[in-house]
Amino acid sequence: MSQMPPIDRDGHFQPPTATAVASGALRTTFESIVALLLAVLLFRTFAAEGFMISTGSMAPTLLGFHKRVACPKCHELFAYGTAWDESVSGLEASSPEFVAERAICPNCSQAGIDLANVPRNHGDQLLVNKQSYLWNSPKRWEVAVFRNPNQPTEAYVKRIVGLPGEAVWIQNGDLWINGVIERKSLETQRAIWIPVFNQGHRPEEDKGFHERWVPEDGVVAASSPDRGWRTSGTTFLFREGSGVTKDDDQDPVAAESITAEDANRAPPIAWVEYRHWIRAGGTHSTTVHLNEWPKDLNPSTIPSAGIKYNPDTRQLGCYGVLADDFVAFLKINSKDLIFHQAVDKLKEASHLAPITDRYGYNPPESSLEPSAERDIAFVADLSLPQGPARFLLQLTDGKERYTLNFDSVRKSILLQGEGVERPLRIGPWLPPEAGQSVKLEASIIDRQIALAVDGKEIFPAWPLSATPPPIEAPRAPVRFGASEGTVRVANPLLFRDVYYTFQRGRNGVNRPYQLGPDEYFVLGDNSPVSHDSRRWEIPAVHKNLLVGKPFLVHLPSQPGRLKVGEREWLLRLPDLDRVRFLR
Repeated sequence: MSQMPPIDRDGHFQPPTATAVASGALRTTFESIVALLLAVLLFRTFAAEGFMISTGSMAPTLLGFHKRVACPKCHELFAYGTAWDESVSGLEASSPEFVAERAICPNCSQAGIDLANVPRNHGDQLLVNKQSYLWNSPKRWEVAVFRNPNQPTEAYVKRIVGLPGEAVWIQNGDLWINGVIERKSLETQRAIWIPVFNQGHRPEEDKGFHERWVPEDGVVAASSPDRGWRTSGTTFLFREGSGVTKDDDQDPVAAESITAEDANRAPPIAWVEYRHWIRAGGTHSTTVHLNEWPKDLNPSTIPSAGIKYNPDTRQLGCYGVLADDFVAFLKINSKDLIFHQAVDKLKEASHLAPITDRYGYNPPESSLEPSAERDIAFVADLSLPQGPARFLLQLTDGKERYTLNFDSVRKSILLQGEGVERPLRIGPWLPPEAGQSVKLEASIIDRQIALAVDGKEIFPAWPLSATPPPIEAPRAPVRFGASEGTVRVANPLLFRDVYYTFQRGRNGVNRPYQLGPDEYFVLGDNSPVSHDSRRWEIPAVHKNLLVGKPFLVHLPSQPGRLKVGEREWLLRLPDLDRVRFLR
């Protein structure tokens, strides 16, 4: 009911005095503020609440206190974890050794990036739905906020990986549940992918860097537009009628795809291969052939960390990238030209290394030796005519090759296994219109092959043997090729999966860890430094400790500077590009 206006005893309208108006306005304002405060309090208590992340256990998915670094060579922008106060590390509170001030670029492997003058930035701020787990149970791979079972006054954010009653075991970097490898859907993979290389941010003016996407003949850019693959920036172009080299490892021809006669007429395939070239360091082993050790060089004078020669196998080998100064030392102390050639060949080959789980977020002084990765994902834009044209994408785990064969004539995509006559999977393929492109996403992650075009999965993922082959991870895990038509591949990106480490762990690493009713096993995406269920004395998170599900990264900041005269202030500025909903 509306309030009646004031009237006098004679029934005439009496306007309110100025004092009454001011008093009423003040009361209304005060009541509004109280109501707003109560609404915010109720909202935070029962609906949603904000949390700021201080450590880097979920990086690069979610960032703690960090420095935003632009690589001086390739200009890749990445986050580097730092302390959230002067007494603890920004990676994990109990890891004070991680307090370095030099970074390694995760894109081009440039080392020694000076961070002394890079301002520190605050961690991501999360908006958490506190109602999420009142009526629904957490799902595997969800990010959750909970109270630490070992210190319930602290709120943590991790990823749910083990559900009540399950036996959780980490093997070869993968998650196993009840004795079976747990395979992520392609949608879940996208939320966890960690960048490996962005062709758009390759260091163009750095003569010391070698291209990573290389045509099989080693020529990066052809001088003639009608011969083989040529590249311009982030685009690779193949034209029909190219002069290409013959490949002994051509894709297997499926009976359902083309006839034997067609296969005999098919031109050879020209490949562009990703080679994981690094500048220095590494823990990989490389060997080349050498008939005999030079007679003028005493092996006892060679430093133990240098090269090794095996006279039985006639192999000259090294550990990691062979350094320039060591190569100079060898050539000064030996005049054997054949030995010089072998050393040069070894040095060049040693720069090719397996992809590892090293994080740009973590300091290079980390005591953990990086683990070699087999789980990678390839993303690119593909233009392919609707007429006769063939495009192939090939992934390998280091032993077997799996080929995705795009056939524009028959409008199908075949997944083919090496040495297997029949296709493993067949899916529909609608080539894009002239001048248009589609987005390809292909992965070999969690021991399965998955493919999507424009976000839609073409066929169910093909499972591989759950145990990876007992050989080194590949140094060239993916390549694409063409043999007909005009094919354009643009903006290739390479990602990797999280490799769950077992070092420093006590739960679920040497044997399965059995969860009880209402208990969950949690892991951080930044596995080498994350303190989670693997390490805690009390590993399981009971459902009563769950706070809620974060759904929004809101008000992320970036550092800014305000300079007036000789004085300068650091400011926190909003970074709207990083506002996002969490999947």
